[in-house]
Amino acid sequence: MARKQNPVFVLVLAAALLAMLCQAQYPVAWDQPGKVGPEKTNPNGLFQFDAGRPAVAVKDRPPFTAMAKEVFQILLAMPTLTQPRGFDVLTFGSASSADIDGKTDSARPHRVSGYMRVRMPVYLNFGNRIGSSGEAFAAEITVVSNTLERLATADKSIGMVEDDQGKMYFPSPHAAGVSPRGYAKWGSWVVMTHRTAPIFRPVGQERVLNMIAAETQQKAAGIEKGLKENQTTLEQMRKSSPEMFNKMSAELEKMQKGFADQAAAYRKFITETRAQIAGMTPAQRQAPAHIKPNYQPCCSPFLLVAATEPGAQEVVAFNPDFFEAALPPTAPQIFAVMISQQVAWPRGQLDQKLAEELDWHALEGLLK
Repeated sequence: MARKQNPVFVLVLAAALLAMLCQAQYPVAWDQPGKVGPEKTNPNGLFQFDAGRPAVAVKDRPPFTAMAKEVFQILLAMPTLTQPRGFDVLTFGSASSADIDGKTDSARPHRVSGYMRVRMPVYLNFGNRIGSSGEAFAAEITVVSNTLERLATADKSIGMVEDDQGKMYFPSPHAAGVSPRGYAKWGSWVVMTHRTAPIFRPVGQERVLNMIAAETQQKAAGIEKGLKENQTTLEQMRKSSPEMFNKMSAELEKMQKGFADQAAAYRKFITETRAQIAGMTPAQRQAPAHIKPNYQPCCSPFLLVAATEPGAQEVVAFNPDFFEAALPPTAPQIFAVMISQQVAWPRGQLDQKLAEELDWHALEGLLK
């Protein structure tokens, strides 16, 4: 199944390339005193509450702001940042009200997801002046609260499909290892939580088959619409240009038959899939679904298969019981932390130094 290029990866790559060009052309003025303040992208204050639609409820803004300020207090206490040299220390915070899939416009239960970042743009020596770079930065620290989606997408090999119930992932995402401080690592994210419920749960076979049937139905409708439009065009050609139509009629009728055969194959596949669902026992409907790619021209990009079949991949979705429903929507129940470095620091690996200086236990202490 073809996957689209991750837009976040493209943006990060573009920024990294631009930073490399800036650094190659203009040296970093590491002896320039930096400043501490909010990013220019936060013109309305430290926090933005309209990251999603609808925006975070007014009643939820003060408790989120209080929590986020505690996060920034922990981040900015690192010795390397208290007396910055050669880079600014800029803060950015935002929040959105989203369901467990990260959707802001659903009717499902929402939690307030926070995004808190400290970025260190470097100062560049332009020859006649010293200026802060808008793109190149020494390092940045990002803390995300109450968001599970980044865990599912940390491994770029994980596929995702979606139906009216939400997002499904295959194969089941897993932590990539353990950080030096004992926290789970999901790709580049260090994850901390007090929740013991699993993050993902298996998706039942009935749901996957219904999704396959619905997607195929949509494709079949497109083919049948094209078939009717082509037939209308042929009738118009027959009337307006009979001589041309007669010359091309054999080829055109062959083309139409191909479309008709394709539509019939899709309809047959849908009928068989619906019959398979109707014949399932309650246990089969709820049994964990496994899929594998379908390389045949018809009709779905993947098929439901037995768990024991070679190449079978388990399908999972976020566990709605992961979050403690009794806690307020702003209460941080999970943190994902990423520390990254873009421009080489003259005193060693800045990202590693920040990771060593960060008070991870204090950050974990904010979790509920």
